[in-house]
Amino acid sequence: MHEDYDNLLKSFEKAIKKKEKNKFSKEDVKDIYKAASKLFDGTVILEQNQIEQIRNKWVRLAEGRIDNGNAMKKLQGTSRAEAIQSVLLSIF
Repeated sequence: MHEDYDNLLKSFEKAIKKKEKNKFSKEDVKDIYKAASKLFDGTVILEQNQIEQIRNKWVRLAEGRIDNGNAMKKLQGTSRAEAIQSVLLSIF
């Protein structure tokens, strides 16, 4: 596994736990965006199952703001970190 991939998953997990305690904030979105930007800078090739894991965490955190199909489309695009950030900021 790649370190940037692990960091992104950890950022999502941390945010999910905080959301369950009603402590999710824009700072968490910033952390996720930072981790996603590093991972999606074009130097790492992700396997399909890794993309699906990211999608699942993103959809779970976004709770109804995006579904699996749309999330997958956005994760196949070019501005993936920005797409994640945009959807998560729409929660606030």
